[in-house]
Amino acid sequence: SKSIVAISFPSLDNPQLISVEILGEVMNPGTYTISSSSSLDDLYLLAGGFREGAFASGIVLLREEVRLKQIEAMKEAKSILTDSIIQKSSNLSDRGEVDIESIIKLADLYEPKGRIAGNFSPNTGFSKEFLLKDGDKINVPSTPSSITIQGEVLNSTSIIYDTNYSYSDY
Repeated sequence: SKSIVAISFPSLDNPQLISVEILGEVMNPGTYTISSSSSLDDLYLLAGGFREGAFASGIVLLREEVRLKQIEAMKEAKSILTDSIIQKSSNLSDRGEVDIESIIKLADLYEPKGRIAGNFSPNTGFSKEFLLKDGDKINVPSTPSSITIQGEVLNSTSIIYDTNYSYSDY
């Protein structure tokens, strides 16, 4: 395993350096120290670009400040739900109370990751303009070989992906 160190010299108007991590299907995964004015595309370039098996449509970007906001939003939603239960408890059957308690317990099990949704594919307007922040984690997954069919179907299943199949074939 080889190590690559990339140093980006910040401009005089923005001297802050940040540390970001990129993993998965890039040529040189790892942690990079870069200028705070670096874009996602800049990081892709520093990481040597994508490997042949990279799934650009599935890129995951995690940010700590988003994770903290998600935790606060969950606390607020749980508080609102609890207040609603208390206000309406006289109108609920025993069965209704159990279901609501189950929802609250499920919310406690959910651990926010701080994921930011978007098209993070390289060379898009978004990836060229999206500025990274200290602690960002980017994962470039490999192209999946199977798909999962679930939801409003009779039989949820996972099957091997076939390029000859359309959406309706699956």
